[in-house]
Amino acid sequence: VDAGDSERVTVEFDPAAAPDAVNRSQSTEMDAEAALNVSSDDPDAASTEIGLGGNGETAALDVPRTLRFGGTPVDETTTQEIEVENDPSATVPLNISDLSISGEDDGDYTAKLKDEETPESLEPGDSTTVEVNLTPSSIDQKYATLSVETNDTRQPVEKVGLSNSETVYS
Repeated sequence: VDAGDSERVTVEFDPAAAPDAVNRSQSTEMDAEAALNVSSDDPDAASTEIGLGGNGETAALDVPRTLRFGGTPVDETTTQEIEVENDPSATVPLNISDLSISGEDDGDYTAKLKDEETPESLEPGDSTTVEVNLTPSSIDQKYATLSVETNDTRQPVEKVGLSNSETVYS
């Protein structure tokens, strides 16, 4: 660089590049510090150190742990709603990539976003509604698990337990 001129240097922070990034993001802030050393032939400042710092960004999924339907007649559909939120403390959008149901009675339950299709993106503090339907095919209690898959590095899949108190004949 000629005397009196300047050059721009771009420095990028990639928190996912750290070998323990996934573990760190699950339990602590993704803060990092480093130093950029600039060497030159300037006799007054042969080396200059510039401190660098960064904070990793994460989405923050918030869903209830359980959803209980109560008594539901055989072959009749009961609908419950749950709210999926990107917590206001999040620093990036939360992307909901999939909803799935698994478990012993997974065939009796269905789930979908109420007014949207997956994938759905939520800004920090925003939420969306998931409709969960139970249509029991036989009497007895019905258990399953709703899985909400997202880009939240701390909990990429959040599970919601689904149940009814009992199924009755209609």
